[in-house]
Amino acid sequence: MKKYYLVGEKLSHSFSCDTHRFCGLNYELSELSADELEDFLKKKDFDGLNVTIPYKKAVIPFLDEIDDIAEKIGAVNTIVNENGRLKGYNTDYFGLKYALTAAKIELKGKKTLVLGSGGAGVAAARLATDLNAESVDVVSRSGEINYENMCEKLDTQVIINATPVGMFPCEAAAPCDLSRFKKLESVFDCIYNPFRTRLVIEAEKAGLKASGGLKMLVAQGLFSERLWGETNDFEKKIPAVYTEIIGKEVNIVLVGMPGAGKTAIGKIVAKKLQREFFDTDEIVLKTTGRTSEEIITKYGEERFREAEARAVNSLSRVRGAVIATGGGAVLNPENVDKLKSGGVVFYLERDLNSLAQNNRPLSISAPISRLFEQREGYYLAASDVKIRNDKTAEEAAEKIIGEFFK
Repeated sequence: MKKYYLVGEKLSHSFSCDTHRFCGLNYELSELSADELEDFLKKKDFDGLNVTIPYKKAVIPFLDEIDDIAEKIGAVNTIVNENGRLKGYNTDYFGLKYALTAAKIELKGKKTLVLGSGGAGVAAARLATDLNAESVDVVSRSGEINYENMCEKLDTQVIINATPVGMFPCEAAAPCDLSRFKKLESVFDCIYNPFRTRLVIEAEKAGLKASGGLKMLVAQGLFSERLWGETNDFEKKIPAVYTEIIGKEVNIVLVGMPGAGKTAIGKIVAKKLQREFFDTDEIVLKTTGRTSEEIITKYGEERFREAEARAVNSLSRVRGAVIATGGGAVLNPENVDKLKSGGVVFYLERDLNSLAQNNRPLSISAPISRLFEQREGYYLAASDVKIRNDKTAEEAAEKIIGEFFK
C-alpha cells in the first residue's frame, strides 16, 4: 500500500489525516527536526508528501524538479516520488484561490496586505498579483513593511494572514489590530485550527467578510491527491471532505433564554450525531457543588458569572461536541469568543410564554419580557444561526443538524 506523510516541525494541530484518510489513503504525520529532514527525504521511503511549517522552502534543495508555480513562489508544500525522482509543487496557491472564491472574497482591484513572508505568504502574494489586486504588500518581521509599521497601510481593503499567529494552542493571539484599517472589507486567515481564529472573530464583529482556512486546507490537500495520482475528480470531493471534518472537529453551541430548551435539544443533537454533550450549568454544579440558583441566591449573580466563565473556559479546547450554555453566558464577550472559536453558535428562540421558569432565579425576579429585551441583542450578536423552538424538541434538533451541515 502506498505511503503518504505530512512533514513539519509541530503537527498536533493538523487535520490533514482527516482529509486524506477519509479518501482512503495510508497517511501519517511525521514530526521532524531540521536535522532529521534531509535524511527523511534522501531515504525516499514514501510515495508522496505534504510539507508544512517551517520546511516549505527547506525541502527545495533535495528535489529533482519543481513545477512552474512552486518555482515562482519559492515554496513547496507537496512532493511526488516518481520512481525515485522527487518533484515539488505548491497546492497552497490553488487551495487559497478555491477558499477565497467560496468565501466571496474578491482580490481583483483591491489593495491587499499579506501577513507573513513564508511559503503560504508568498503563495498568497503570488495569487493576489495573478488575480489583479490593485496592490500587494507583504508584511514580514524584518522587511520594509513589518509588524511595527504595517498599520500605515491605512487604505488596505483585504488582509490575508499567512502566519501561524492565532493557531492552536495559542488561540488568544492575533497578528494585527483590525480597527486600525478603516477601509478594510475582507479578512482571510489561512489558519484552520481553531475553526475561527481571534482575527476572524474580530473581523466578523466589525461586519467584514471573513473566513478561516479549513476549506483552503481541504482544497489544497485534495489537489495533492491529484498530483499523487490518487484522484481525477478532486474538486467534486471538496464539499464532502469539508463536511466530514466539520462533523468531527467543530462544536455545536446553543445559546438562548433560560428555559428555551438548550439542554434538552442539545442532548438530542448529541445523541443523533454521537457526540459528547456538555452543559455549562452542569459544569458549574460539578466544580462548585452548588446549582446556579443556589449561587445566585446566596452569593449574587456576579459570583455565578465568574463560575460560568470558568466553565466556558474549560470547554475552550473541546472539539466535536455539543455545548448548551446558560441563558446569560453571552453577556461576557470573552465567553462568546471562546465558544465561537471552536464552534458554530445557534440561537435557540422560543415564545416567551413557553419558557420554563422553574429553578431560574433571574427569570423569576423580573418580568421575562424585560430579561428578553436586555439579552436579545447579545444572542443575535453571538449567534451564526437562529433556530425557532416552537414545536417539538426533536424538530428543533433536526433543524440544528440541517443548518450545521449546510
